[in-house]
Amino acid sequence: MAPPNEPKPTPNTASSSASPCLFSLRDGELTVGGGGNDGSKAAAALLTGVPGNVTLTPFAEAFDPTTKAASDAPEELARQAASNAHRGAFLGFALPAAASRAPCSVGRLPGPRRFLSVFRFNTCWSTAWAGRRGRDSQMETQWVLLEVQELAGAAGAGYVFVLPLVQGSFRSAIFPEEDDGVVICAESGSASVTATDFHRIAYVHAGDDPYRVMQEAYLAARVHLGTFRLIQEKALPPMADRFGWCTWDAFYLTVDPAGVWQGVSEFADAGVPPRFLVIDDGWQSLNRDDDPPHQDAPGLVLGGEQMTARLYRFDECPRFRGYREGALIRRPPELFYDASMPKAIVRKAREIENAGKAKKKAAQGGATDLSSFDAKIAQRLRRPRRIALEGVPEGHEAQALCGAWGGVRPGATHLDARVVPARPSPGLAGTMDDLAVDRILEGGIGLVRPDQAGDLYESMHSYLASAGVTGVKVDVVQMLEYVCEEHGGRVEVAKAYYDDLSSAGVKEEPEQGGVAHAHGGGGSHEEATAAEQASQALERPRITISVDVSLLHCAVAECHRPLKPPVVKCEAGHLLCGACLDGGHCRKCDRATAFAHCGPELDLFVGDARVPCPFKSYGCGASVAYHATAAHQDACAYAPCHCC
Repeated sequence: MAPPNEPKPTPNTASSSASPCLFSLRDGELTVGGGGNDGSKAAAALLTGVPGNVTLTPFAEAFDPTTKAASDAPEELARQAASNAHRGAFLGFALPAAASRAPCSVGRLPGPRRFLSVFRFNTCWSTAWAGRRGRDSQMETQWVLLEVQELAGAAGAGYVFVLPLVQGSFRSAIFPEEDDGVVICAESGSASVTATDFHRIAYVHAGDDPYRVMQEAYLAARVHLGTFRLIQEKALPPMADRFGWCTWDAFYLTVDPAGVWQGVSEFADAGVPPRFLVIDDGWQSLNRDDDPPHQDAPGLVLGGEQMTARLYRFDECPRFRGYREGALIRRPPELFYDASMPKAIVRKAREIENAGKAKKKAAQGGATDLSSFDAKIAQRLRRPRRIALEGVPEGHEAQALCGAWGGVRPGATHLDARVVPARPSPGLAGTMDDLAVDRILEGGIGLVRPDQAGDLYESMHSYLASAGVTGVKVDVVQMLEYVCEEHGGRVEVAKAYYDDLSSAGVKEEPEQGGVAHAHGGGGSHEEATAAEQASQALERPRITISVDVSLLHCAVAECHRPLKPPVVKCEAGHLLCGACLDGGHCRKCDRATAFAHCGPELDLFVGDARVPCPFKSYGCGASVAYHATAAHQDACAYAPCHCC
């Protein structure tokens, strides 16, 4: 056995660099640098008081190009990793007894040494943090970039990057300890998954350029793990070059077709039409465990309420379910959209929530007559004015990795879902309080069995694709770690879900690629397309027909302009266009009458009938709605000049 703090070479050693490793672990100190051509440079001590069970393995000794992870990497990446092998090493430790959660002190960072880090301040979010000593670090730190002035050269200061890794079924993160101590914690998330060997649980890399140091460190981790790809390996999805709009900030859970149409119209009117649209939270069919099984939960507009709601069907909620394609085309949204409605709905929901809390408090205080509270709740549940809408522009839809924030409702679908109590890891339990986490802990998660995750995504995505939705944004990927105890731990359950999500992305969304949306160490390195925002390019089929253009003109003699929506008819059966409704009477029979809408299908046909610009031969490539030809012709920049 190698003595404590000595490098331990792996059996399949393939030294890729003749240069000695920049890192050394001897006599309880982790150092970097030292030597120099004249022996004048002193090594910089990164950690002191390193325990004897902590190990350091140079990357050059651990790197084996014959492993599946290395052989799956592009040859150029493997070559680059080998050429920089002397700059990196694996930091790890061993335990005397197997454990499912293994916090291990790796020494002290006495400082002052400036560092930049990223840590999870709650379940869903990470942020940057800076400090000078070990005591300044935060719980659930995902990486640390240290400034090492002792490595200063012509380019300036030197840097060391520390990256916690996944090893087997364990993920890791960095935690602070008293007296400037630094702890690396490895955890599986399941009491049944234990280990003693964590020799490659973190990676350290040195260099003189902070950006290059990080790039080289992730390159080494990619070649070592083989579970994710670097940005240079990924094709840029077409949507990355397009301007888009997400409804989250504008509406959150109050999103509806009219609001979406209003937002898109305002962008277009301002000259910046969105090229893609993400309809975020609020479109799904959700209810709570105590709601009727086949009805949407009423008044679901506050974030806290959403977290306990579960998916009970794969199609859209009633606000969108009644949509008929084209019903909103060229119909001014200001005629039916009240911009103050989202805030009014949220205020109403808060009134209901406060009334419910007051009733609960009274009951806990021993009150027996709660009828007055019920009356207040009923009064506040009176529905505000219902807005009848029938359309929404096509775009992307948001979903949670487990289907919805609260997962899938047991018994509501063909999937085997079970409500599993949510239990955060000790590390996350010490982070910032969060309403979403509190409600998830209260209600648990309706978890679909990991071996049915593919069926879940197939059911969701195939329906969306058939409805013309062009992509999905996958969110809330962190909740799996709360319910992993019975499924092999957080890394294994994440792999099962991410594998099936990736397969669904390849099958349903082959054109766009994906973007990782993970915040924890267990979600950053599992699969090549982990937690993707997969998008699909689906073109609606179009046909070309020959039609007498007179059929597209109003039958009213005084009008006889191109029809434009809405198309209606009077009691006598005369077709009229939107321009002929002034005065409330039919201009053909010249009498006041009631009008009947001919239906959204005719509006769609009339509104979508397009012709090339009359000045196509002069260079205009626009395809113009037939009823807007005259207006376009007057404004077309390619119109010939007749001033001479």
